[in-house]
Amino acid sequence: MEAKAKEFNEVIQEQYYPWFAQYMVMKRASIEPNFHDLYLKFFDKVNSKSLNKEILKATYENCKVLLRSDLIKSSSEERSLLKT
Repeated sequence: MEAKAKEFNEVIQEQYYPWFAQYMVMKRASIEPNFHDLYLKFFDKVNSKSLNKEILKATYENCKVLLRSDLIKSSSEERSLLKT
């Protein structure tokens, strides 16, 4: 984990944090709830306040979109995405 966090810090520049945060929230964390603990440990090892801020921002944005959706009342899949 530490090696991957170090590699991440070397490869990913801060300008790409918004894209990466959106990817993690939308494509990974929302459909892989079993890995949430792993993702949190990874972000702790990366130790970047900027990245944590972008992850939180992407999470809130995704929640707002889901809450405003008309499908949230009728679709269990939408509610499941919101839950995770």
